Amino acid sequence: MKVVTFNLRCDTPHDGENRWEFRKGLVLDKLDAEKPDLAGFQEAQPQMAAFLKRYLTDYLFVGCARGAHYDGENNMIAIRRDRFELLSLETFWLSPTPDVPGSRYANQSSCPRVCTHVMLRALETNERFHYYNTHLDHVSDEARVLGAQAIMGRMREDIARYDLP
Repeated sequence: MKVVTFNLRCDTPHDGENRWEFRKGLVLDKLDAEKPDLAGFQEAQPQMAAFLKRYLTDYLFVGCARGAHYDGENNMIAIRRDRFELLSLETFWLSPTPDVPGSRYANQSSCPRVCTHVMLRALETNERFHYYNTHLDHVSDEARVLGAQAIMGRMREDIARYDLP
């Protein structure tokens, strides 16, 4: 199984020649060269997610945006349709209230942080497993530690509940 993580970097006018408009073909080329079975993306803005979904039709894309109204950046997961069956999907916020969209820790950037979690079944072997994708805070060490602890806590719960890797 080949798993990759890919920080797409936001599309901002300040990036000049490094804007998404000029990078998106390179992203497709890299994904085509790697041919991952699973890919976790970070900083996927709506137009970026739409582009990837349009051109990477062999993949099922799952995940929601991190904002209070499910807007903004997304930590989506791309799943090879011919390799896996999606059994469950959840997004939780890295905060004291993980089920509240847009929630955050007090000492972090203004950007809410999420973790996208799927449970998958490999079609060839029938094996089931968990896959998590996140993007920790870029400003606060404390928020990064708290976020990582929240994800590890959720992983322990999931392993205890389902006894899966």
